[in-house]
Amino acid sequence: MSLAKVSDLVSELTKTAALSLDDAMKKGIAGGNKTLRDVRVWWIKEERVSQGSPSGYHVNIMIGFVIDD
Repeated sequence: MSLAKVSDLVSELTKTAALSLDDAMKKGIAGGNKTLRDVRVWWIKEERVSQGSPSGYHVNIMIGFVIDD
């Protein structure tokens, strides 16, 4: 029987959307799930709305996932 060492890691993503904060969050979560395996948790670290150029909704998302060592 072999055992794998498992480590928890956290990664941060920043996403921007033109429509809403909710849209930016959905894009960030989808991107994290697409590129990382075994995502366990995510949370919003920061939300911003830009009025200037470029305008939009910005979120920083922290994603917790597990890697196999």
